[in-house]
Amino acid sequence: MNDIVRDTAKSVNALITFSASDSANKDQDYNAMVSAVTNLVRFACKRYGGDDYLPVKYYEAGKNADYQLTNEKTSKALFTYAIDQVYGIDTYQNASETRKNLIVNDENVKKLAFAIVLEALVNVVADNEVEDSLLFADIRDCAPENSLTFNIDSKMIYPIQDSSYGANIGRYNTSYETAITLTPKGKSLGVQFPFHMLRLGTYDFGREMAKVAISFRARQYADIISTIFSVTSALTPFYETSFSADNYMIMADKIRALNSAEVQAFGTNIAFHTISNNITTGFTVQDEKIKTGLIADIYGIKTNIIPQAINTITSALGTRVPNNKILLISGYDGDKPVKMVRSRVANVITRDGSVEKGLDRQEYLVQMFWDTGIATKSHFGIQEV
Repeated sequence: MNDIVRDTAKSVNALITFSASDSANKDQDYNAMVSAVTNLVRFACKRYGGDDYLPVKYYEAGKNADYQLTNEKTSKALFTYAIDQVYGIDTYQNASETRKNLIVNDENVKKLAFAIVLEALVNVVADNEVEDSLLFADIRDCAPENSLTFNIDSKMIYPIQDSSYGANIGRYNTSYETAITLTPKGKSLGVQFPFHMLRLGTYDFGREMAKVAISFRARQYADIISTIFSVTSALTPFYETSFSADNYMIMADKIRALNSAEVQAFGTNIAFHTISNNITTGFTVQDEKIKTGLIADIYGIKTNIIPQAINTITSALGTRVPNNKILLISGYDGDKPVKMVRSRVANVITRDGSVEKGLDRQEYLVQMFWDTGIATKSHFGIQEV
């Protein structure tokens, strides 16, 4: 960073908002810092998570890189940039140790540093999809101050009447539509860091930011799961409270015919294990059940296992995805049951934290925006098991 632009401005707002439209106004060094922090967060997500447990499959950033070195360099570069923009790097380097300490702990330096972190979080959280739920959720971008309306058309086709020459038409058909409006709602997360350790590069900054990113992604995933699996019989005529092979196949057949698309079944491995237990004959399928715990593509309907997630908010560590329901949808009919409106804008509010064990703490309130709802003309069904 030899060509850092000097800026003597001392004012950085406590409430910092960035969106994609602001990018053209930022200098190249700023964009480079955002990119570096974004890659560090993704690197940490891969390092500390793993594809089987993350709410999204992050790409393997920095495959051949040294994570500790990447974390140290990125942390130092981030705060060097913030200091330079607020005071000028020459002012910092020529200052006394006491003055350096005051500069590093300046509110504007902290706010600018975390503004970059915030934009990196938006890059990770908003620019990637919640892949595990994309087969039954349609995710749309929407600014926090706006809303999106989904028009739901009827799949009804018009009946053809028997007639003869000179016969009058007895019924005139009309196709009705309904509309559902979704508005992004704020979701907040509070976190605090030992600030002076961050600037020295001795703190695992990437891990903490990865936790923030994964926490937001996990909540988005949980909201989508909760929306679709909380559907009651009032929202779909295809709802079976008890399992039988005949009713399961009939429901799938009706949904297939109405949507003109193949039906797939979505549920946890425990849910599919439950209906697999209804089959007690056949050496091949019994061997499959013993090896995998379930029989795949049971009764001719393709099986899709939904990754389970743990609700870490409760002390009981309950599961997010119900183990007693199977969702039947047409995965290729172009209209997914759940709609999510999500903003690429995020806010952060900063404040001084408490002194804890001699470490200065800085507290941050990170806020992102989204909402989910059922909005579809596609027919789907719920099978309780």
